[in-house]
Amino acid sequence: MYITLAQVYDKLTWDIDYEAMADHVEHVFKSCRIQPSLVLDLGCGSGSLALSLISRGFDLIGVDNSPEMLDCASRKAASEGKDLLLLLQDVRSFELYGTVGAILATMDVLNYVTDKRQMLKTFRLVRNYLDPGGLFLFDLNSPYKLSVLLPGQTFYHVDDEVTWLWNSTYDRRRAVCTFDLTFFLSDGEGRFLRQDEVHEERAWREDEIRELLGRAGLDFLSVCDGFTVHKPGPETERLFFVARRPM
Repeated sequence: MYITLAQVYDKLTWDIDYEAMADHVEHVFKSCRIQPSLVLDLGCGSGSLALSLISRGFDLIGVDNSPEMLDCASRKAASEGKDLLLLLQDVRSFELYGTVGAILATMDVLNYVTDKRQMLKTFRLVRNYLDPGGLFLFDLNSPYKLSVLLPGQTFYHVDDEVTWLWNSTYDRRRAVCTFDLTFFLSDGEGRFLRQDEVHEERAWREDEIRELLGRAGLDFLSVCDGFTVHKPGPETERLFFVARRPM
């Protein structure tokens, strides 16, 4: 769960182009000839993508298991005068009162589901809450990124408000990349308070995902290199999947 990271998430992800992500989501909708009136954003985080889609005329529900992230999303929605329904739930056990036209899970939300049974359960919940013909759009950090690019490297950021250090290790037996994060947050009086978090992401292979989608009753439609229309290659860092609930 994001706790300390939630406080500085938007600051540290300033370079993510959520408008381009929303453009791609709309492109997929148009390509698949659907115009969902209600969209669920699983692992909505601080709400940036959801709010961008609201600006384009979609109604959004955001689900996240971090109260801190949902608080950020709520404040951003209020500041922009937008109506965003937020639910404090885990993506592996979420519940809705009805179905939606599309479900999103972006920014490697599903990499955090590290168990095969739990991923299957999540996909089955997605199918259950999708309208017939509804779309499931999600991305994953690729095995190449998690097992080759990140391990052994140290990332850091320093400014007047926050300093963070990020180290990664990879367990090939579990196919899991562990992120050790250390934050030093300014208290505004010249002191920095240290907080630590540990995150784990599984390196899901494309064939594993396609198998689990099928077992969950979802039709695999495509996988691309990130938010593009290009096929993934051996050095693709982000995989973007599209699946559909059959009619």
